[in-house]
Amino acid sequence: MFKIEGYVETISSDGCFTIRGGDGYSLEKDEKKYNVFWNDESKDDKANVDVFICESSGLLKMPNDWHQWEYQMLVAAKVNHQKVIVELKDDFDKSEYNSKQPLEIQKVTLK
Repeated sequence: MFKIEGYVETISSDGCFTIRGGDGYSLEKDEKKYNVFWNDESKDDKANVDVFICESSGLLKMPNDWHQWEYQMLVAAKVNHQKVIVELKDDFDKSEYNSKQPLEIQKVTLK
């Protein structure tokens, strides 16, 4: 499962939001910023690290069946500049990533 730790940058009422990766979860090159999602399942084998990198302006999307309190948690994290942990859906396949479509997430927790 790919996950990232960072700060909510933008959030909209349709459940889409952007995140800025924190230490170890972001890269910068030629004035462009990128988010780095680490695959938790590869951490036991340090020789086989699995990451997914996308532009930090890439949208993340909450599932349609989420509750209002989960949306409010993201809003509170943005306002209070709290770090969140975002996990992408279990069936996420980075080879099928389309930068024009929001990444669907499975879980958000406050850090």
